[in-house]
Amino acid sequence: ACATSRPRRKRSSQPLSDAPAATATDALGCEYLFPSAGRTSLGYWAGATWSGAGAVKDAKAWHALVRDFAAALRNPIKVSIR
Repeated sequence: ACATSRPRRKRSSQPLSDAPAATATDALGCEYLFPSAGRTSLGYWAGATWSGAGAVKDAKAWHALVRDFAAALRNPIKVSIR
């Protein structure tokens, strides 16, 4: 079980105005995300697979899938209707 008290925040490597979140890890290894100042929301995505599923053959394929997914999130499709 993760700690119930909030751990200390780590500084993000990005400037605070650009960083979506700061992270912290408690003594048990639980990871926490904190929205940066001025942000009202924080998006968090998690994924998993296993080699038996056949969709992702190895770590290289997994990293490519995650990279492409992140790129799609940063560049959403924009639709205009006239």
